[in-house]
Amino acid sequence: MVSLDGFFEGLDRDISWHLVDDELHRHFNEQFRATGAFMFGRVTFELMASVWPTAEQDPDLSAPLVEFAGIWRDMPKFVFSRTLTQAGWNTTAIHRRA
Repeated sequence: MVSLDGFFEGLDRDISWHLVDDELHRHFNEQFRATGAFMFGRVTFELMASVWPTAEQDPDLSAPLVEFAGIWRDMPKFVFSRTLTQAGWNTTAIHRRA
């Protein structure tokens, strides 16, 4: 999934516009389970990797988010980056020097 204009974050990496409730997240989880891999740029991957590997340890996390944490960890991931050469969590870094 990607927006047509590539917009994901605002100034200072603000993603407060991102309003996904549990019902929508359950729908996304169904869609994600049917995909073969996630593809990210480095910045988005690092944002995701800062949350999802241990997200279920948060006792306030909703069930759909706990489910997504497992999907994220288990799903093969590809990160396209000029600077990242390695990544964890079932991730392949696709590195190309500028």
